[in-house]
Amino acid sequence: MQALFETEERRFADILAAVKECASLFGDKVVAAWVFGSVARGEDNASSDLDVALIADAPDIETIQNGSIDFLAAKGKELSFAPSINTLSITDLKRLRQSDDPLWKAFLNEGLVVLGPRPESITM
Repeated sequence: MQALFETEERRFADILAAVKECASLFGDKVVAAWVFGSVARGEDNASSDLDVALIADAPDIETIQNGSIDFLAAKGKELSFAPSINTLSITDLKRLRQSDDPLWKAFLNEGLVVLGPRPESITM
């Protein structure tokens, strides 16, 4: 049983490393990367997707979104996860905070920081 837990821990570490690698591909254009949702809460199951938030400079959102989909889809096949990517600008993030949007609450309450600062640090 211990070996099973160790294998799952290694897989999760590899998945987080893939998200960090993805965000790092875009250099300083990606300000932060977080994992949130059922995986971050430890409530995921075999059919759960991996919710990823990438916070980026506004002019680069589309390029980063498309590139991250391609990169994480390939890593997902390799590591058996289905990525769901949300690429947002800092302005988008501030809007979510101001409206107390459920997505903002998810970032704030359950977000696992993979790269960069926590959500509240970006929107201050």
